Amino acid sequence: MAHPAMRKLLDASLSAFSAERGQHSWIVGLFVNGVLISAVVAFAIAQLSKVFTHYHYERVWDWTRLVGSGGMPSSHTALIVALTTAIAVEDGTNSSLFAMCLVISLIVMYDATGVRLHAGRQATVLNIIIAEMPPDHPVQDSGRLRDSLGHTPVQVAVGALLGVVVGLAIESLFLLGSSSSAAGGAGGGFALDGGAAGGAGGLGEGGMAARLAAAATAAAAALGGADGGGGGGLNATLT
Repeated sequence: MAHPAMRKLLDASLSAFSAERGQHSWIVGLFVNGVLISAVVAFAIAQLSKVFTHYHYERVWDWTRLVGSGGMPSSHTALIVALTTAIAVEDGTNSSLFAMCLVISLIVMYDATGVRLHAGRQATVLNIIIAEMPPDHPVQDSGRLRDSLGHTPVQVAVGALLGVVVGLAIESLFLLGSSSSAAGGAGGGFALDGGAAGGAGGLGEGGMAARLAAAATAAAAALGGADGGGGGGLNATLT
C-alpha cells in the first residue's frame, strides 16, 4: 500500500520544516522586531548624548557617561517611551498592550524625577559630610557615594521626546518594509511547475518550503490517481 508511505513522507517533511523554522525564528525575530529595535536605539542615542551634554556643562570628556545613570537626557525614559510609541504605531492606542506600556512609562518617569532624583541629592550631601570627616574615620572606608541617579523634569521631558521620535521613525520604517514585502509576495503568487511550488521561496524558507510543496503535490497526485484508477496512478507518480 503506497498511501501510508506517502503520508509518512509528507508528515516527515512537515516535521523537518517546522523544526528548522523553530530553531532559527526566535533569533531572526530579534533583528526584525521593530518595537524592540526602537527601544534599544533610543536608549543607545540617549546614553551617547550624555557624553556630549556632560562636556557642554563640565568641559570635561567623561566616557563613563556611556554606561552611567542620570544626566541629560533620561535614557530609561527614552527606552520605555520609544517602546510605547512603537507599540502604539503597530497595535494602535486602543490595545491593552499599549495601555500597559503607557502605565509603565509614567511610573518610570515619576520614579526618575522623584525617588531617584532625591536619592542622588541626598548622596551629594552625604559626600560633603564624609569629605569633612578625619581621614581615619571609619566612614571614609565606604568611599564616595554615587550622586548621579535621577533626572530633572527637563531631562525626562527630553528623553520622552527622543523616545517618541525614534519610536515613530523606526516602527514606521519596519511597517513600510513589511507592507512592501507582503505586496510583492501577493503579486508574485504561487506558481506550481513540475510538482514544485515556485512561490515557496517567497516565504523566506527557500529549499525546505519548496521540498515541502513538492511532497504535497506528489501526495495529492498520488491520492487522486489511486482514487480514479487504482494503484497504477500512484506507481506512475512515484516513478
